[in-house]
Amino acid sequence: MKVIIKSYIVLTVLLVIPGCWDSKTIQNIAYVTALGLDYKDGHYIAYIQILNFSNVAKSEKIEIGKNVPVWIGKGEGMTVIEALNSIYATSQLRVYWGHIKATMKSDIIFCCLLQKKAFPKS
Repeated sequence: MKVIIKSYIVLTVLLVIPGCWDSKTIQNIAYVTALGLDYKDGHYIAYIQILNFSNVAKSEKIEIGKNVPVWIGKGEGMTVIEALNSIYATSQLRVYWGHIKATMKSDIIFCCLLQKKAFPKS
């Protein structure tokens, strides 16, 4: 009898748990599509472009070719990681980095990366 009860509980758990209980809707995630990096006055500045799906998901009629509204985020720090992490503090949504299609770097970052030199002290 105990085996039947345990197997019933296990079967119930297996049927209930593997579903969409952890899925996120597109309006609750900030999709980063572009990343820009700059180096000024000894600080790194990171800019990100985020798609705004909150209005798109609520519309009932389909408009092909309509521009999706975007948000721009800015972060600053002593390192690139600090600059990117400072964006998390101001973001109201979970940031998803998997859709980056463009990266932009300032001239100073690009030149130093090509020549493998350290950044100048300002």
